[in-house]
Formats: sequence, structure tokens, C-alpha cells
Amino acid sequence: MFDEETVNAFSGGYKVSESGVVTLFGRPAVSTLKRVIAFPASLSIHSLVRKSESVVWRGTNTVDLPYEISKLSNDWYDPIKMMVNIAIQRGWKYPPYIMAEEHLGYQMALGHYSAFIDLLVQAFSTVNEITLSPAEFNQISTEIQGKVKGQIYPYETLARQQGKNNNLLFFESYSNSFRNEIVNLEPFSMFLISENYLGGNQNYANFLRNFKKFSDSGMDNRDPATLSFPYVGIRNHSILEEEMYDRTTKAFEENDVDSFIQFLSKYSQSLGYNLGVLSDFQKNIANLLERYKIKNYLFNVGEYSGSVLVFVDSQELATIRDNLIREYYNKTNRTLRFDELQILNNSLREPIRA
Repeated sequence: MFDEETVNAFSGGYKVSESGVVTLFGRPAVSTLKRVIAFPASLSIHSLVRKSESVVWRGTNTVDLPYEISKLSNDWYDPIKMMVNIAIQRGWKYPPYIMAEEHLGYQMALGHYSAFIDLLVQAFSTVNEITLSPAEFNQISTEIQGKVKGQIYPYETLARQQGKNNNLLFFESYSNSFRNEIVNLEPFSMFLISENYLGGNQNYANFLRNFKKFSDSGMDNRDPATLSFPYVGIRNHSILEEEMYDRTTKAFEENDVDSFIQFLSKYSQSLGYNLGVLSDFQKNIANLLERYKIKNYLFNVGEYSGSVLVFVDSQELATIRDNLIREYYNKTNRTLRFDELQILNNSLREPIRA
């Protein structure tokens, strides 16, 4: 977090944070399922915000923009431009100065992009003393996601804004409804394994093209004997998704934590291998985990190198952690990071009083 001197420099401003979102089951870009299980995680983008003369972002990247209608140009800061446009059109008078501390990396694929956008919505509305309803907040966030990214994940914003500590969020896209459910995952702890390296995941990009071809060509209705890889994998996975979801939620409702974690893991691993969306990093980590008899893990897939979420006893992980780090480094000459995750509603908007 920010040191006291930095916080004091924003006296009269605000602390604004948006959590990452972990998707346990279902995901629009890689799933035909209309239901999602997710939760807000204790890895966040933290920021200090105050009124400014221009729109300023200071984080891993830096940008300084005039507070005027801007054209989009496929730059990383286009979401900021889009938010500027929306704010001006709504009559908001003040641009924000945002100093960001980004604990999430794109390679973690943990709702970082939508967290970035949600933080912008919070920052702009906060300095203009606007309190948005959850519906208004979600509408602005999804508008930016749709126009800039072309992909909309409304459940991620809902998980951050409506999620509760120690609760999973169950979201149904066909009814746009959700519910929070208390969960106790003991004796499991959650550890996110990721690379200290940002790399594109070409397999994911290839999948998106294949999935579009699969959908546009109506391959789900064709004889599976006529399909080749990866289309047969997409078909098989989509057929089983509803059944796997029902088995997983039944285990959850029966408070069978072991089966719940096992079903989640089988689903994610089936998704990863059948759809061919895994990065080389994720394949390497999966091989190492299997070598040490760890079966319960999920792939967080995305356009960058992704991460692996492991469900394991803390002591058990401690016995293999150094081995994983060493063996992965020996193989790739790259380093790993381990983050313990908590289910935490971490959307924050708090005045700074020096």
C-alpha cells in the first residue's frame, strides 16, 4: 500500500480500490454456459484519487490527457478516454488525478481489465461527488468494456460491487440475476501461481478464432465424427458443461467441500485441455503440480500468460513451493510468484483525512 507521505499528499481526496475477480466456473469467452460462479479476491488495484486540471493516471503506465472528448485509437489507455467521454456527456465537471498501485498483472487473468475499468468509473464519479446505483455503475462499466475491448463480463463488476466477504457469487446471464452464498473452503487454502513475466497467450487467441468458427458454422449440431481438433473438443466440453455445473453446485449445496473443489478442478482442467486455451506457462505448472500429486487446481485463462489457482493445505504447499520455483526456473529461466487469496469484497471508496 501507499506510504503515509504519499497518502497525505492526496489530502481531501480518496482511496479507491477494486478487487480482482476469480472465475471458478463458466466464463463468457470460453464457455457456452449461461451461469458463472465467481468471487472478489484479495488482490486489488489500489489508488489515490483527487480532483485535477486534466485526467492523470500514474501507475505501471502513465498518461496525462486533456478533459475533452477523445477519439479511441486502440491504445492501452483507451478505457480512460472512453470514461472521459462518458463523464463529459453526463455533465461531470472534474477530471481525476489517479495514482495507482497495481497488484494485479494482466498475466493473472483475474478480472484485471474490468477492475481497471471499474476503478476508472469509481474515480471519475467520486471526484464529482456522484453516487452511482449498482445498475448505473454496471451500465457504464459494460459500455466501456464493450466499446473498447469488445468483450463484456458484467458478473465481474457485480462480484466487486455486490459480493460479500466469504461469499461466492452465482450469476445467471440469461436472467441477469445473481445471489451470494456463504462458503467455507476449509481445510483448503487458495494460492495463485503466476509468472513475474508478461507474455501473450497465442493459444487463447487461436481458440477465440476457432470458437467463432465453431459457433458461426453450427458445428454443435453436426456429427462429431466429422469434426477435427479443436472443434470436437469444443463440442464435447459444451455438451458436458451443464451436467458439470449441476454436479458442482449440488456438492456446494450439500456442504461437501472436497467434492466441490474436485468438480471445479475437473471442470477447469477439462476446459483447459479440451479447448486448447492454455499458455505454455500453465502447461508447465500443471505438469509440476501433477508430479507432486496435487490434483486440485484451476486455470485462469486469458489473452496473456494466465495463472494457476491451487487449492491445497498451506503446510503441503510449503513443502513443495521451493521445488516448484527452482524447477520452473531451471526449465524456463523465469521466476514465479505465489499469492494467497481470500474471498474478499474489496471495492473501496474512502475519504483521505490527513
